[in-house]
Amino acid sequence: MKAQKRKNGTKTSSFGSPGRINHDSSSFYSSRLYEGLLKENSVKYTENEIAREFLNKIIPSSSENMKELP
Repeated sequence: MKAQKRKNGTKTSSFGSPGRINHDSSSFYSSRLYEGLLKENSVKYTENEIAREFLNKIIPSSSENMKELP
């Protein structure tokens, strides 16, 4: 059996990428487009606790008023 040749991933071109298999977008994100933007700071992740009665349930109400959730 012959070993299959491994394909290289895609890279960002000036018009985007023709594919997204093993895509390397580092050249895009290190371009001058993002030069003046501040880097995001890490923030502490916190999760609000939800009452057990609402876990794994469908709540038939509007997302405009989610009084059941904290």
